[in-house]
Amino acid sequence: MRHAPLLLLLLALASCGGRLAHQVQEAEKGEFALPPGTRVLQVQVEIGNVTVHPGPAGSVGFDASVRIAADTPELLAAVQRVGYRLGLRPGDAPGVAVLGLPAPPAGETVDPKAYLRMVRAVLRVPPDLEVVVRSGEGHLAAQGRTARVELQSGRGDLHLKECRADAVLQTRRGTVVVDGHAGALKVRSDDCSVQAMQLFVREVGAGGLDVYTSHGDIVAFLPENAAFEMDVVVPMGKGKNGFQIPITREDGVVLMQGKVHGGGPRVHLESRRGSISLGAERAAR
Repeated sequence: MRHAPLLLLLLALASCGGRLAHQVQEAEKGEFALPPGTRVLQVQVEIGNVTVHPGPAGSVGFDASVRIAADTPELLAAVQRVGYRLGLRPGDAPGVAVLGLPAPPAGETVDPKAYLRMVRAVLRVPPDLEVVVRSGEGHLAAQGRTARVELQSGRGDLHLKECRADAVLQTRRGTVVVDGHAGALKVRSDDCSVQAMQLFVREVGAGGLDVYTSHGDIVAFLPENAAFEMDVVVPMGKGKNGFQIPITREDGVVLMQGKVHGGGPRVHLESRRGSISLGAERAAR
């Protein structure tokens, strides 16, 4: 997974002796025991790349590094006192556990604009545990989930592979790749452009597909024998599909709408500025 843009900026600034030039990095491996009755794991990082792999029941394994960068040695020391080791704590609701960096303790005041805490983590999480991963900026990935998964990045790539559960993906800028998915899927890029969306869906879930981007192309493949209700909207771009659904225009907007194999879950794809291709996949990926 490639470096996030902010991390590259950080390295450039540090090499020039400018802002954020004072740094420390710590790497650690281990695992946290999940409290009995945990239903949801929330992973929260300010900046960083997180990958979630299947793991054994009852625990969350991690292989992580955390880098702190600050403007001055004194500020770096203050951030170190706040802490930069991953921890597991109870969430606000019953059955929720939260994995992330510690919050500043009472009485510790640190200007959040004068430092960064960046995480790179590979997690091993029971596949039947619901996972929600949020990063202010960074690339996020999940593989082999059998319970609901949600990936949210303020800016970064998202990759979902071989998951058999409902999924929600959201990023403001980056590439979205979904490979071998079975289940409902919702993808959003509301504010900025994505470079591309590539979606290979093994099975359309009861909740269908709901995919939207303000800018960028969408390339999606569904099984050729899938039964669904197609609803593709392309206001400024081209559209094509492999399911023999007619392409029409209404006030300049390209539309591909109709029932495929008698209809079923709704498959909505929309790019405000970009083209959409919805293909029929003969063999499941």
